[in-house]
Amino acid sequence: MNKKILSLAGIVSHCQRNWNEWEKIPEEHVNYIIETCTAMPTKQQKEVYSLVAITDRKIIMELFETAYEEKDYARTFKRNTQVLANLLLVWIPSNSAKGTDTYGESLGIAVGMSAAAAALAGAELGYRTGYCRCINEEKSKKILESYIGKIEKKEIPLMLGIGIPDEKFAYNIMAINGARFGHKISYDKPNRKVYRLA
Repeated sequence: MNKKILSLAGIVSHCQRNWNEWEKIPEEHVNYIIETCTAMPTKQQKEVYSLVAITDRKIIMELFETAYEEKDYARTFKRNTQVLANLLLVWIPSNSAKGTDTYGESLGIAVGMSAAAAALAGAELGYRTGYCRCINEEKSKKILESYIGKIEKKEIPLMLGIGIPDEKFAYNIMAINGARFGHKISYDKPNRKVYRLA
């Protein structure tokens, strides 16, 4: 039995918090990741999200400034360095989506499956990944709108950094441009209960 997917899942389970920021991911790798994650299904194959794929360092830095939890500003502002990756993917609700399918479960499930596929594709290519849900949605939305036009819905469900790690540091060491400034506590894999009915 080939256990490649299991091995890749182990890689993406760690949130990478430092990067070789000025390296470039080849365009064919970016395209492969995009094609993989957008091939995942949505409810009745409806267009419930759009994907923003960013390699422009200026835009990534702008969004880094919005990657914090408003209720915990002191501990999260400029601390979610996973978004400083060489490729930053941002999922947004699709402007063309109709009805309630842009909200709640349909959007969350679709983005979750797409993001998992993106992370696995990135790991398959040798990259590290880091998810980020600590997002000031209002500020992130304004930045994105300045580049892609109006986003009608308010949510920014998820960001995912994919890129080349800074080999000087363990994955959970926060660093910007090679300068360490902290670390995040890393937890072991949770003991998830599985019911096997055969």
